[in-house]
Amino acid sequence: MDEYFWTKRERLTSYLAFTQSGGTSSDADAAAGLSEERVWEGIHTYAQDEPYFYSDATWVDDRVTAEDVEQIKAVLDRLGISAWWDSPVARDDQQAVRLLGGIHRPLPFPPDGDPASDLRDWVHEAQTSGGDGTWWTPPLGRNVVMTSRSRPFAPAVALVGGEDELGYGRADVYSASPISPDARIYEIACGEDWLNLVRVAPADVTVSRVSNWGRFDRTARWYLPNWVELSAVYDAVHLTVNAYLDLSGIPQECPGGFTMITGWGADETYWLNAPAVVWNGPRRVARQGGIYWG
Repeated sequence: MDEYFWTKRERLTSYLAFTQSGGTSSDADAAAGLSEERVWEGIHTYAQDEPYFYSDATWVDDRVTAEDVEQIKAVLDRLGISAWWDSPVARDDQQAVRLLGGIHRPLPFPPDGDPASDLRDWVHEAQTSGGDGTWWTPPLGRNVVMTSRSRPFAPAVALVGGEDELGYGRADVYSASPISPDARIYEIACGEDWLNLVRVAPADVTVSRVSNWGRFDRTARWYLPNWVELSAVYDAVHLTVNAYLDLSGIPQECPGGFTMITGWGADETYWLNAPAVVWNGPRRVARQGGIYWG
């Protein structure tokens, strides 16, 4: 694979470096004015302004270098902003979001059905449907729960780091009781973690991806994890923030072709089996602008 694609980490570096003081001429310059909120404004920007791998229309300053990326990473680490970006799912802090005020009627929560049927439908459609093509990677369905942790600036990270938020202005947030240590949660912290899922349970999804992902290579075959098979082994799959920044929207070679993580936001956990928790809430929140909800 000869093409080079900007990662979201490089885009975030561009945002932070060249909206600070015109560049990262020193470590002090890079740190000046940085806060967790400022960093997540950048992540939110590039989660919504999706830089499809076949289109480099989203602005990235070509002065960004590998040294800039490493400098910003070091600054975020020193300030403690990125301290949790490689951490596993926060079992004592998981929030589910029910979006309100969009074009679709909100689904009931908690779901009253079995996610197994949704997973079967998802895999079947991914392997048999053509049309205009599908973009997202995670198994979506009315009974598939997605959770993320809370942060001081957000009742749920999914509200600020998720992709394709579609302009929703209100949401109900439900807090889960602590996740049992027995819950089998697979962690995607790097590219090899994702590739392992594809190798263990591959699903050939070329027919549903060729008109969209195929813009990268019209002859390529595309593979995703078979979520039905994996649900017998894992209860949930969690994508760390660092994995999101490094992998989202970037084609990766896998046995037989290529694979990709798309539409799966930072720190989001998708539950292949219904989580055995008690849900508290809801807490009604509204968008205050940008990443801010309250």
